[in-house]
This record gives sequence, structure tokens and C-alpha cells, in this order.
Amino acid sequence: MPYGFDVNGNPINSQGGGIFRFKEPWTGILKYYWYGAHYYEADSFRMDPSAIYDKTRFKSVVCYSSTDLVNWKKENDVFTDAVAFPDGRPT
Repeated sequence: MPYGFDVNGNPINSQGGGIFRFKEPWTGILKYYWYGAHYYEADSFRMDPSAIYDKTRFKSVVCYSSTDLVNWKKENDVFTDAVAFPDGRPT
């Protein structure tokens, strides 16, 4: 389920995530990092929250960063379905 939008206007997809605070290694700036799961069906659910899915498919674990807990920047997918399931089977 998205929790709003990142600084680029894209939905934040971080279901079941956690927020951690530590220094950015290359700058030493203290930041918050939000990690959580992104499912393929998240965008469809965002458009219609009443939708019910028999199954959801894992897409990735996403990392966002923020200095103020309000403005979130997507850093990257840190773990993807391609890594989790290299044989291509659906989750």
C-alpha cells in the first residue's frame, strides 16, 4: 500500500516496512532510511482500494531516504524478484 508520494511525485511503495536512522556513508549526514516491500498489484490497489486480490506478487524491497520524515527520495530497489527467483517463477 502506498503511503503518499516521494519528492518526484511517484507513489511510495513500502508495505510492511521499517524506518532506520544512520549516517549516509559518503557525506556523514544523518538520514532516515525507509525499507519496505513493493508488490506488483500496489498501483492497481492505489487506484481502487476496494479491489481484492487472491494473490499478490512480490516485486522488490525498496529504499527511500529523508532528512525530515516528510520528504522521501527513492534511492533504489535493494532486492528484487529477479534476485529472489532467478528461474523467473512467479511469487
